[in-house]
Amino acid sequence: MRELKFVIVFGLISSTFAVTFNCIFVNDKSLTISLNPYMCSILAVKELESEALTNVTGSHITGKTNENVEAVQIIDCENLKFIPKEMKKIFPNLKGIQLDTCENLTLSDNSLNEYSSLLYFSMRDAKLKTLPSDLFRSTSEIAAIDFSSNEISELSDEFLDNLRTSKNSNLAWINFSGNQCIDESVTVRNDVPQFLDSLKSKCVKEKCSGASRLSHIFSMVPVVLVVVKLI
Repeated sequence: MRELKFVIVFGLISSTFAVTFNCIFVNDKSLTISLNPYMCSILAVKELESEALTNVTGSHITGKTNENVEAVQIIDCENLKFIPKEMKKIFPNLKGIQLDTCENLTLSDNSLNEYSSLLYFSMRDAKLKTLPSDLFRSTSEIAAIDFSSNEISELSDEFLDNLRTSKNSNLAWINFSGNQCIDESVTVRNDVPQFLDSLKSKCVKEKCSGASRLSHIFSMVPVVLVVVKLI
């Protein structure tokens, strides 16, 4: 699979009741989510007071409309605290979301629920330390994910289980390079199972039962033998 890449520039305007994307619309031949990629890009997002995208500004390339947009990229979004909702109402064929340097954005199990047709999701350089267990529960067509250059030190079994399920059989490109528990990526679909095994061994901490925890505690306590001599 060829390297996935988004090149987009955005501006985002917010008010108390609405979120507006001020897009620069571009074609990018390096984007492989379709044969005719067309994108909206936003640079330097201000803090939003509404969660839902309600309007888009910017000049389309001749012959293109919002229905042709397949990807949204937000660059330098340190003030963004959530993934904007209802983007598919504006861009019904949205297949890719890329968020760069979104250090204050919080992911939840439900962050991508309304974007079930996503092929590509990227959140790089965001100081993420872990990922929600059910983040990709609803993304049945996901083919590529990128969490490179974060601080991920732990993942859950449930997170990996959601990636292993047959509904995510399209998954062929995963990037976890530059993290604390792992510094690897995979770009071939047949290598994905082995990569997920590597993620498990390096990033999933074993859960100890109560008995095993006690055993571990006692194993750490030094044993002192006191010999009393009777006179």
